Amino acid sequence: NKNYNFFYLMPMKSSNLRNMMNELTGEKLMKMIKDAREWECDITVPKFKVESKLDGVKALSKLGASRLFSDEADLSKISPTSLKVSKIVHNAVIEIDEKGTEAAASTYVDFDMTEVDFDEEPLIIVIDRPFLFGILRNDGILFIGQFV
Repeated sequence: NKNYNFFYLMPMKSSNLRNMMNELTGEKLMKMIKDAREWECDITVPKFKVESKLDGVKALSKLGASRLFSDEADLSKISPTSLKVSKIVHNAVIEIDEKGTEAAASTYVDFDMTEVDFDEEPLIIVIDRPFLFGILRNDGILFIGQFV
């Protein structure tokens, strides 16, 4: 599905992942993604599986939606009974192996974001030190993580 893309961001050998992450902002990342070119390349990357579980109540409360979880919640448009949200759990899994990537049952198109010029030969990329990775849908980030 061409609406999904998987990306890797690996720091230059002269830097490290922590420095790269400290310098990376959401704006910079989205600009890199927007400016990225797609090309044929051979990527060698370690196998990994990342699972995360997020307590949505805590996350949404921090964003100002705490009323949803109190007796003052107004959910009258979905039920005539007085309701409040008691639990929200978000689980995410990303797995990379010999067969490719699986994340929330979505497939992807590989591309690498770098400003390296290359000729007609496929570019060979070896992901051999800590890196950031993520999955995009159109121009929005669905998942982002780090491998150390």
